[in-house]
Amino acid sequence: MAGNCPGVLIIRASSRMAWCRGPVFDELDTTLQQAFLDYLEERGVTAELAEYLLELVHDKLEVEYMSWLERMQNFITKRS
Repeated sequence: MAGNCPGVLIIRASSRMAWCRGPVFDELDTTLQQAFLDYLEERGVTAELAEYLLELVHDKLEVEYMSWLERMQNFITKRS
C-alpha cells in the first residue's frame, strides 16, 4: 500500500509509481464532483472528446494487436 493511494496496491517499475487508481468519482463530495466537471468543461474537455478518445484508444489497441499477431506468425513460420 502507498501513502498517496490508500487501499491501492502500487506496482513499482524502476522505482517510480506505475499505477494508482485514485478515488471513485461517484464517492467524492458532490461539490467536488461539480467543480471537477466545471474545470474540465472550461478547458474544452467534453463528452464528445471523451468518446473520440475512447474510439482512438480502441483503434490503437486493435492496430497493435494485429501487429503483434503478424509478428507472432512471422516468428512461428521462421521456426517451422
